[in-house]
Amino acid sequence: MRVAARVAFFLILFLLACAAMFPAESAAATVSKVEIKGLSLVGQDEFLDIIGIRTGVEIDKELVSNAIKRAFLKGFFDDIIIRVADGDNPVVEVEVKERDFIRKIYVKNNTGVSDKIIKELFIIKENETMRYDIFEQAMASL
Repeated sequence: MRVAARVAFFLILFLLACAAMFPAESAAATVSKVEIKGLSLVGQDEFLDIIGIRTGVEIDKELVSNAIKRAFLKGFFDDIIIRVADGDNPVVEVEVKERDFIRKIYVKNNTGVSDKIIKELFIIKENETMRYDIFEQAMASL
């Protein structure tokens, strides 16, 4: 009985020491600066509004996850990477790879059908992001 009590005592002491040495991960850190690379289709302020990460905001894993989801819902991005440095006031680095944007579609034809009608029938439109997944289908539909 005495041995069991000693073992239990030392086990509890050990667990308390471990808890003191390895405190629980802090819930959030306050962002000191946000650096964005690769952004051109959307303004920086608008992008920061979309992701919800700004200087002075408390950041955690859930906020980063939700930020990436919201940005992808816009449909402008192929890839988004958010890096948060360690520390209480980390610098947050955001790197985006934007989708290609269609500024102008030029039509050359000698079919007698007007260029305007061809552009209307073409499922890929100007001032939209390029959808490579439907490009072959768009060409075949003409």
